[in-house]
Amino acid sequence: SSFTFWGSSGCAGVVFGFSSLPSGWDNSISSAGGSNGCWATLYSTTGYGGSRLNCTAWCGSVYSLNDNVRSIVFRPTGTFG
Repeated sequence: SSFTFWGSSGCAGVVFGFSSLPSGWDNSISSAGGSNGCWATLYSTTGYGGSRLNCTAWCGSVYSLNDNVRSIVFRPTGTFG
């Protein structure tokens, strides 16, 4: 399965955050990435806390966050969470 977040203009000068994920998707992510000028930062707790992983374009594996992602932020390429 896949879940896609869509924005109207990519991440050019904009940060998009999802402090919690929709039901059924929290604790279900095993890979992630950004596109259209976005990098993704994954967090192990809601509200952008706990362990984090920066996906600088794509994370084919989210390592210790596998099935433990609870919140996500998309940032402009070149910026880290």
